[in-house]
Amino acid sequence: MEKIWNHVERSWPAARGDLSVGYRACREKADELLAGCSIATVAFSHFGVVVRSIGEALSVLSATDETAIVDVPAAWVEAYKVRVARFALGAKELEFIEPGGESFFAEHQRLHGDGLHHVSFQVVNVTSALQRLSAKGVSLVDQEPRVGSHGMVAFTAPGILSPVHLEVFQTTHSIR
Repeated sequence: MEKIWNHVERSWPAARGDLSVGYRACREKADELLAGCSIATVAFSHFGVVVRSIGEALSVLSATDETAIVDVPAAWVEAYKVRVARFALGAKELEFIEPGGESFFAEHQRLHGDGLHHVSFQVVNVTSALQRLSAKGVSLVDQEPRVGSHGMVAFTAPGILSPVHLEVFQTTHSIR
């Protein structure tokens, strides 16, 4: 599985100018940010990668591994004007995001090309997480949670993880 994750990072990097930043480093910085804001997390969820075409990205990924990755369903997320396909690669999840209209996903892709867009953590309370991030001076894309593909979601502006965003979400079934 390490081979395929190495290929993911090479194919869809987290670019910072001429420098490519590792997925693990982005995840660790996001984890530190959440801990520094005293945000209760449930778990790390996934890496979100913006791609021009989910089908093409799945084909590239399948070509690198002995196991073909097929029949990954893609869902439309109206709140962000994107199609998303999320699936497990070993103990981690990867989410391909294909912009289908104007959004900060499309803007990210225009500025940085295909690559890592966000790291995602499930939190106990997404509204409280946004309040705590904002109180610590973190710029937010979403002032309020929106309906996403896996519950109520919200994104920060890149900031400390630049150009990568942080996503926090609360699964729908746990929203009170």
